[in-house]
Amino acid sequence: FFFSEIEMGDEGKAISDALAFWKQFNLRQKSNEIDSQILKIYDKEQASTENRKNLAKVTKELGSLSEKAKLKAIRPVIRAYQMEIDQLTQRATFSENALIGIYKGLCDAPDPTAHLDAAVKNLGKLRKFEKEITGIRSKLHRYEEEFKGLKNQEVTVKTLKEQNQQFQRKLNELREGAKAREKSLI
Repeated sequence: FFFSEIEMGDEGKAISDALAFWKQFNLRQKSNEIDSQILKIYDKEQASTENRKNLAKVTKELGSLSEKAKLKAIRPVIRAYQMEIDQLTQRATFSENALIGIYKGLCDAPDPTAHLDAAVKNLGKLRKFEKEITGIRSKLHRYEEEFKGLKNQEVTVKTLKEQNQQFQRKLNELREGAKAREKSLI
C-alpha cells in the first residue's frame, strides 16, 4: 500500500499540509543561514571583547594623565566609546533580526508531533495489514494449489468414469457373448 492509495481524510490533509510547510521552509537551508549568522555574531562578540579591553586600557591610561592632557585625550576616548556603543547596537540589532527571522519562519509552523504520532500509529496499522495480507496471500496460494488438485481429481474422475464405461461395455459384451455361447451349447 502507498499512502496516496489510502483515503486519509482530515488527518491526512493535516499531515500533507505539514509536509508541504516543512518542504517550503527548507530546514537545511535555514540551518546553514543560522550557522552563518551565529558565526557573524561570534565574530562581532570577539571584536567587542577586544574593543572593551582596549577601552579599559585607554581609560586606565587616561587616569594617569594630568588635567590638561586629559582634556586633550578625552575626545578620542569618547569617540572610541561611542564607536563601541554603535558596534554593540549593531551586534544587538543583527542578533535580534536573526532571532526574528527564525521566529517568523517558525511561528506558522504546524506542530509536527501530532502528525508524527499519527503517522507512527498508521505505520503500526499498516504493518498489521501487511501481515494480514501476507496471511491471506498464503491462504490463497494454498487454495489455488488445492483447486489445481481438485481439477486434477476431476480429470482423473472423468478418466476413471470413461474407463468404467468401457469396462461396462466390455463386460456387457462378454455377458452377451457368454449368453450366446450358453444358448448355443444348450
